[in-house]
Amino acid sequence: MAKRMRTVCLAAALGVFWLALPLQATAQKGQLVNRTLCLFDFMGANGDSYAMGKDLAAAALGWGVHLNLRAYTDEGVAFEDFKAHKCDAAGLTGIRVRLLHKFAGSLLMMGALPSYAEAKTAAMAILQPKAAPLMTEGPYEVMSVMPFGAVYIFARDRSWNSLKDVAGKRLAVIGWDRQATAMAEFVGVSLVAADFTNFVTMFNNGSVDAIYGPALIYDALEAYKGIGTTGGVADYPIAQGFFEVIAYKDRFPEGFGQKARNWSMGQLDRVFNMVKEMDKTIPEDKWIRVPEKDRDNYQELFRKVRLQLRGDVYDPRMMTLLRRIRCQYRPDKAECREQTE
Repeated sequence: MAKRMRTVCLAAALGVFWLALPLQATAQKGQLVNRTLCLFDFMGANGDSYAMGKDLAAAALGWGVHLNLRAYTDEGVAFEDFKAHKCDAAGLTGIRVRLLHKFAGSLLMMGALPSYAEAKTAAMAILQPKAAPLMTEGPYEVMSVMPFGAVYIFARDRSWNSLKDVAGKRLAVIGWDRQATAMAEFVGVSLVAADFTNFVTMFNNGSVDAIYGPALIYDALEAYKGIGTTGGVADYPIAQGFFEVIAYKDRFPEGFGQKARNWSMGQLDRVFNMVKEMDKTIPEDKWIRVPEKDRDNYQELFRKVRLQLRGDVYDPRMMTLLRRIRCQYRPDKAECREQTE
């Protein structure tokens, strides 16, 4: 099961490069340029992503690029190597990308996309050609945006059924994720600094009472151990997770980025179906069903977080886009009348 979960996640992450190019289109060896892709994966070079990377390299040949793959188990190291120009492109989570490319990285915004339908609409909007100018910021271009699933709260105690119940509890917060820190401060939980290399371990050994992440961590990273017989997973997403490929634009052939984004649009149905299947791997009795009456309270909390971080952390253009998308799906909400974002 763990292997299947990793495969689903990595298929979404690497999908952008499965470009259906005929082998005849491959450039002559003398015309190829060498480029390096730094790819974050929990399993490193032993994971399925490295094997899939061979397909990535074969496909990239058709664009005149020979990609040298470099696997990382620590996203922070991959991120720093990319910033140091040791990589020409990097596959990272959206919250890392936001530090370099605020617009695309702001797609992973607290409470902004309550459903997969809204998340797909948002991804389609920014992948289309007319959005291309927004996908370049400074020297960086985001060449793909792919979902890796809704982000849920994993708790060791399933009796928590309202915001007041979590006050004072210990929440593992990724140290550089300011949106999660802001949310935690609004709720009144006790923050415990963590990173992707240790946050599930902290949950499993009881160092923290709760963590947040996509469904894939339940099985692949064994978060079920921390849930045990008393815990559960709240079924209301606090955000939508996206994996993004960011590159130094001038290091790749002209038009490469948009061709990859065009292909990505055609894969969204398939990838969203995979993440929905991923959610189903959490046993039914482990879900904490959030009452409908409480969901508006959560959305108000998320709105306060978004407004606090507007401009500083979140790109205002993305905030406006996502509000418009929410209002397409739920026009009766107050924010659709007030237009506060």
